[in-house]
Amino acid sequence: MIDADIGVVNEKRRIEEFINWDKDIIFYERFFNFEITAGTYLAKNSEGARIFLQGWAELEDKLPPSFHGKDQGALHVWMMHELASQSRLYDKCLDLWNRSKNYDDLNKFTLCCREALNTAGPNTVLVLKEGKGWCRDAWLANSHWNPEIDFMFHAWKEIYKLSYKEEDIGKLSGEEFYPWFETLQVPLKRSQCPREDVDWVHDKNLIAPLDYLQAHLDRRLQNVERSYRLLKSKLNL
Repeated sequence: MIDADIGVVNEKRRIEEFINWDKDIIFYERFFNFEITAGTYLAKNSEGARIFLQGWAELEDKLPPSFHGKDQGALHVWMMHELASQSRLYDKCLDLWNRSKNYDDLNKFTLCCREALNTAGPNTVLVLKEGKGWCRDAWLANSHWNPEIDFMFHAWKEIYKLSYKEEDIGKLSGEEFYPWFETLQVPLKRSQCPREDVDWVHDKNLIAPLDYLQAHLDRRLQNVERSYRLLKSKLNL
């Protein structure tokens, strides 16, 4: 399943690279915060996957009157319920969710759930580490990418698409969350999408050297990890 604002940036990669046939559901960690991504996942056609997804969906009618994070927040609650209900943090995490009033509160709740999930035993849900999933937000590197590590981009909403300027070329730090640049020099027609023999013409100005791009992404990950440790300490988890 993928969000409507997700698209393929690198047609040479395949989703099969990310499949683990021993797992019913595969998620990945978001690159820029503590969340497990809810907007895209791989689900096996199995009873275990169907039960998991049905339970998650049914939380829509049980969301608390708080800043709950919608499906994103519900995913963490459901994963904790299914995989770590015996955790000493279970009740604390639910309390944080019920009292959440803003994104800062939601971050505390999310971190609490992640800590609870660290106690989970063997199960059929896989969460890929940051940077190891099939998709990342385009703005994380100002729409620059490299064919060695990238497959799909998220946050490609047409309303936020911009034309880059000369000073944007090679600049990996840009405005966060929304703006993005078209990575194709020649846009595809919809009729070409199912065909394997169509050569995509990429805009070479947005293809960054691997070492340069990886170093930039690693710095972002280090910042997230630092923030995680600091907030965990403040929460005394």
